[in-house]
Amino acid sequence: MLIIREIVLWPNHGQPFSNIGATLTGLLYVSLPMALLSVIAYGSGHFEPGRVFCLIFFVWAADTGAYFAGKNFGKHKLAPSISPGKTWEGWAGGAALTLVTGWAAGYFLPDIPLSHRLVAAGVVAVFGPLGDLAESMLKRSAGVKDSGTFLPGHGGCSTASMLFCWCCRCWPYCKHSWVVSR
Repeated sequence: MLIIREIVLWPNHGQPFSNIGATLTGLLYVSLPMALLSVIAYGSGHFEPGRVFCLIFFVWAADTGAYFAGKNFGKHKLAPSISPGKTWEGWAGGAALTLVTGWAAGYFLPDIPLSHRLVAAGVVAVFGPLGDLAESMLKRSAGVKDSGTFLPGHGGCSTASMLFCWCCRCWPYCKHSWVVSR
């Protein structure tokens, strides 16, 4: 289908390989992490939706903590050429709130040991901001400033889904430690 589209549009759109590459990259960027959700949900051999909800809460905690800490204490820019509003202090606040959320998740997921929840929260605390920066880079290259304004500090559904997708790529590496402990 992509090749047919490029053949039809060839004279007016002279970059067929770039167009096909961008389309396939976009497809994989979202579909691969969504496919990895089954690895997270079925990590122990049976379906546990709490693990997916835990990931969602970790991502949201990282984003919320980063927003409020960066807004109140942010002085040192994290990556000014990609996202001028992001600061190291915001990252630290997001990491702290994510780890607290990892600890608090024990009340809802008592079957997952504290050490595993904290490792998973740490993975999200590191890779969530990287996903946020990657999405900011993509937005800047497309000439879009914000994905949405529904919640302050949360760039909309696009930003939340990109953070979630980025963390989905990294979280399955925690699966081995969760399964081995049982």
